[in-house]
Amino acid sequence: FSRVLFRSGLFHLLERLAGDGHGVCVVTHDLNLASQFSAGIALMQEGRFVASGPPGEILTPQVLEPVYGEHFRYASWSTGDDAERPVVVPWSER
Repeated sequence: FSRVLFRSGLFHLLERLAGDGHGVCVVTHDLNLASQFSAGIALMQEGRFVASGPPGEILTPQVLEPVYGEHFRYASWSTGDDAERPVVVPWSER
């Protein structure tokens, strides 16, 4: 649990720095943290950029499944300011 709080706190700090005009670039495999905190996501596959844009355009089956396969479930949550952010949950069919 402490790792989750640390990560969240770190992303809040980076968000504040970006809000103050600093450039911030984060490399992460955590798609949901990227969705929550970023204005844009760049998706890479085998060292090459395959897509970039706002989270709502990148975290979709049409963009992610060619890279990762059909291993996710998709939803969204409200951020409280009338915005929706995508949520991507790893899923395995047995």
